[in-house]
Amino acid sequence: MFNIRHARGDHHRGSVWLLCVILAVLTPPGSSFGDPYVHTIVIDGTNDFNSGDIFTSTSGSYTAYLTWDATHFYIGCEGPDVGANDPQRRLLVYIDPGPGPGAASGLIYNTQSPSFSDILPKYHFAWQTSGASQFWEWTGSSWSTTTDPSSFAVSGNFVELSLPLGAVDDPTTFGLAMFMINEASLFEWTYAGMPDDAFTDGYDPDVITHFAGNLSSSLPPNQSGILGTVVIDAEPDTPAFPWQMTGPDSYLATGAGDSTLIDLAPGSYTATWLAAAGWQAPEPETQTLVEGGVLTFVGSYGAVPSFTSIADIPGDQGGRVRLVWNRVAHDDPLDPVVVTAYEVYRRDDTGLESPGSGFADKLAGWDWVDSVPAHGDPVYQFVAPTLCDSTITWGMCWSVFLLRAVTADPYLFYASAPDSGYAVDNLPPNAPSGFAVAYGNGNDLSWEPSIDTDFRYFKVYRGTTPGFEIDPEHPLHTTIDEAWTDATGTYDHHYLITAVDSAGNESPLAAPATMTGAGGGSTPPTTRLRQNVPNPFNPATTIAFDLARETRVELAVYDLSGGLVRRLMDGETLDAGTRSLLWDGRDDAGRLVTTGIYLLRLMAGERSDSRRIALIR
Repeated sequence: MFNIRHARGDHHRGSVWLLCVILAVLTPPGSSFGDPYVHTIVIDGTNDFNSGDIFTSTSGSYTAYLTWDATHFYIGCEGPDVGANDPQRRLLVYIDPGPGPGAASGLIYNTQSPSFSDILPKYHFAWQTSGASQFWEWTGSSWSTTTDPSSFAVSGNFVELSLPLGAVDDPTTFGLAMFMINEASLFEWTYAGMPDDAFTDGYDPDVITHFAGNLSSSLPPNQSGILGTVVIDAEPDTPAFPWQMTGPDSYLATGAGDSTLIDLAPGSYTATWLAAAGWQAPEPETQTLVEGGVLTFVGSYGAVPSFTSIADIPGDQGGRVRLVWNRVAHDDPLDPVVVTAYEVYRRDDTGLESPGSGFADKLAGWDWVDSVPAHGDPVYQFVAPTLCDSTITWGMCWSVFLLRAVTADPYLFYASAPDSGYAVDNLPPNAPSGFAVAYGNGNDLSWEPSIDTDFRYFKVYRGTTPGFEIDPEHPLHTTIDEAWTDATGTYDHHYLITAVDSAGNESPLAAPATMTGAGGGSTPPTTRLRQNVPNPFNPATTIAFDLARETRVELAVYDLSGGLVRRLMDGETLDAGTRSLLWDGRDDAGRLVTTGIYLLRLMAGERSDSRRIALIR
């Protein structure tokens, strides 16, 4: 349980004050019960306050008085030091008229300055027992003296004064602190505080309690300050369920768990129980608070399972989602009704254009998927099959799930609300293998069939340089076949192909593993080895070379120590032209070679040429 009050001001050290203190905090205007209380005091030194205007103080020999009528506050104090005729002993009054800026601490008297826990005063009145008085207003950053609107009268050890309501913003509800201060050096002291628990007499104490006043109340002052209390009782006690309380004059409080709200104005209050994972929140409740009354709001949460997430499983071929939920309160061996398992259901949306949101009491149209044993774990998760995959081609496909926490009694269970998720095929298909290009009158392309079960089609790209950049949105050709002839292709063209699956995923690029026919356009003027593209590379690179005439060709990859890594061509006789082939970063044994610098060497007849190439894994 905890209490919610206004924030307290900071503690300040200052003069010792001799105080008669009245604390009154204005609360938001509430309902009025009967005609407002009024009592007019004639300021003539005669004590005509009545029994409803009297307040005890923190010092037994001092009495405080407070009342009002339609136009004025009337304040009084009676005690030995009131008649001291000493300029260092003062009666101080601080008033908080309600909304707006106010001070968290008062003026400094010698070394003392009061700090306030429950009010932010805007106006301050000081009366010296020697007869002088002053009036201050808070500017937002400091206290500024202004015209003193008060009148007062003294008789022996009794003083009474009046303050016009109009001089302090004509409030309906207000906060007021009244006290006397002794500011003499070595004798600084604060006492005679009211109410009698406002502080403990001493040097510069904090004012920690207050009297709440309401000018619209029909009760006399020492009763109208008794405001109401609201008790919030959320069941069960744990976890701390969140709530929101609203009331008159835009009152708003939020919190969690069992709570007590104090110093509330009369009126209508509504408790709204907020959502909590794994629980069903009760309906909002409204009650009416009377002056000095106590309301109790009891919110009983039901232990209802709910999904915290339904998410696609990354890096798979789709068709599955992971369901996650928190345990319900009954998933506890000490609970009177123990949950034994969680049942997962998936709605059968066959033939539906889009999933709905409701479900039948008997689960008609729902397929039982599986059960997860209950062991009191804080979080559960389960991989469930979906009805279908969401794809680029076919769009979103939602699967709707429902969770039931079941008990040993087959007719006692707790069902969640339906919730939905979708699966995505995250894995691209394999790159086509066995890609070959035969240059000639039109270029013939061929490759091996796809080994992927969700294969949809192949994409063919064409460029004029090895390792050219592709535009996935604009392939040269698409086909489901394993061969195609580019009727407009020439010897200057280079090709790459990919495979696409039913989810729209595209495979890595595949370059030709073999090329036949005289490629490269017109006969090159010299025989040379071109730089591989790309370089550095991973996992494969395209190697091209020019032949000025028909010759026998050897092409191999060596490490920097001269060891043979891969023989790419071994004495084949080729026609003049430009040729290219792909090295996949493997040695002659089919093993992936490591990151490093390698030497590529071309032997064409009597001509030798080499290039350095870099592989980065």
